[in-house]
Amino acid sequence: MKQLQRIASIDIGTNTVLLLIADVSPDGEITTVHEEQRIIRLGKNVDTNRNIGIEGLMKCVGVLQAYRAIAEKFACVELTACGTSALRDAHNRDWFLEEIKKQSGVDIEILNGDDEALWTYHGGRLVLPKTQIDDQGTLVIDIGGGSTEFIVGNKTGILQKISLDIGAVRLTEMFIKNDPIKPQEELTVQQFVASLLSEKLEHYRLNTNIRCIGVAGTITTLAAMEQKMEQYLPDQINRFVLSADVIEKLLDQLRPTTLAERKNIKGLQPERADVIFAGAVILKEALAYFRLPELLVSNYGLRYGLILRKIKNPLI
Repeated sequence: MKQLQRIASIDIGTNTVLLLIADVSPDGEITTVHEEQRIIRLGKNVDTNRNIGIEGLMKCVGVLQAYRAIAEKFACVELTACGTSALRDAHNRDWFLEEIKKQSGVDIEILNGDDEALWTYHGGRLVLPKTQIDDQGTLVIDIGGGSTEFIVGNKTGILQKISLDIGAVRLTEMFIKNDPIKPQEELTVQQFVASLLSEKLEHYRLNTNIRCIGVAGTITTLAAMEQKMEQYLPDQINRFVLSADVIEKLLDQLRPTTLAERKNIKGLQPERADVIFAGAVILKEALAYFRLPELLVSNYGLRYGLILRKIKNPLI
């Protein structure tokens, strides 16, 4: 009888570095053993100078050293690590990858936007019971720090996918300079996102009964805020229904607050307090563009997709 495989995956995003340790059965079933995240803001100012600084490098080295030790403690047979938007955009990414390998022993693969979208879709869809993975189309939205992915598929595979350079960190750095946020800044973010969606997604065609799943930190944080979570609980995040009305209500809550006040909101990690508003505007505009009233929140995402990719899951 074949044994379970224990695999670690690391998703190195613009804002957050996430670790997943999971047991994988011979038929491709994934069971979470351990997961954690650390916000290091790797992509800070990448849009400005196109380079990752020494501070970002050292923070990433520290996190990867810790994650590698955790993977060893849990006796993982494999570790896979991938970088996304911030590393795709950085001019000094080759230097960064070399230093990371030298100092932490971790090899990082940089995913292109299409691959990030593909494996985010397969990971995010794990929130659905197998009986629901049918011919009905699914749209997965992943709002990251540097980019947002939109992926449409059904049980036969991916139908459409695109990665856009709109993320919570990127748009905060581009447009939000005041504390509290000024109405004109919100309007500028909103118009920028709406214009880009209209330009880049004009060929997306969604059927009328499509379901929508949302993954990654902005969306899971909004779900945690609505539930006023003292402690992040993945089981209460998975399958939580986040409506357009709730998103607008949360934006109403955030608008008048200072950064210091936002850091005390239940369900909102202090390290996300400066970028959550821009992320929420992206989500609001995306639902409006697709004329969707709500989405299903998934705690799964790219780090789960990386394990599916590693094992070449037969269900995909």
